[in-house]
Amino acid sequence: KSKEYERKMRQKMDDDYEPPVQRKHAVTRKPKGNPERITRLFLKNMCARQMDEAKLLEFLHPARVTHIQWLMDKSTKKFYGSAFIEAKTAEDAGSILAVDGMTVLGRRIKVKYQRADEKDNWPIPNTEVSSS
Repeated sequence: KSKEYERKMRQKMDDDYEPPVQRKHAVTRKPKGNPERITRLFLKNMCARQMDEAKLLEFLHPARVTHIQWLMDKSTKKFYGSAFIEAKTAEDAGSILAVDGMTVLGRRIKVKYQRADEKDNWPIPNTEVSSS
């Protein structure tokens, strides 16, 4: 009986095993539709203490990001968990939108397309990513 139990447990482990979401999404996420070809996105609810450019780019991989504008609190000048990003292509933007609702560094990230308006100076100077 114990061998049968072990066999079933091994099979269940094989069938149910999923790698952590932070690695799984890079392979399995399906890009969302982007009929308006928007490449700018708004991300919020990121971990303000731990999130940095390298971690964000790793999470969004394989999508290519060209610019990140980290939003800072006006009084403390500290990052508060939101950013605007520019994707290299509309397809990359669709791939980034697909991470909406996934957990990153213990926080459920929210992503949406952000259409630029005529008053925007975008991309902001000095927001280029160091490795894209």
